[in-house]
Formats: sequence, structure tokens, C-alpha cells
Amino acid sequence: MSEDQTTAGPAAEKVSRENWSVPRPEKIPPPTYWPAMTALGIAFILFGIVTSWAFSATGAVMFVLSVGKWIGELVRDG
Repeated sequence: MSEDQTTAGPAAEKVSRENWSVPRPEKIPPPTYWPAMTALGIAFILFGIVTSWAFSATGAVMFVLSVGKWIGELVRDG
């Protein structure tokens, strides 16, 4: 290996780290059941297309309510 080729590793790095800063910690939203309820509402809507309008209506109501609650939790906690 010739002298002008650099090797990988911490000893080969000549980076000035004096202007680096510590990143802010990420804020992760708390776990919630609303995404699962949204998926169940979509499943009811699709099942209702094949079987009965009552399933579609129930699924649509579940979908709208669960999306609203899910967004509400994200806004309130954020």
C-alpha cells in the first residue's frame, strides 16, 4: 500500500470535531390503538362492499372516528 492511500478507521480520520454539537433527543409519540381501529374500519368498509351496506356504514364511522382520535392524540402530545 502506498503512502498516499488512506486507510479506514478512527486513526486515519483527521476531522476536527470541536464544532460538533450533541443532537436533541427524538420525541417518539406514545403507543396507541387508533391505527388498528383505522385498519379495522377499512376492513369493514371493504367487507361491506361485498356483503352489506351496514358493514360499510359501520366501517366508515369507525374509520372517521379513529382517524380523528389518532390525529387528536398526535396534536395534543406534540
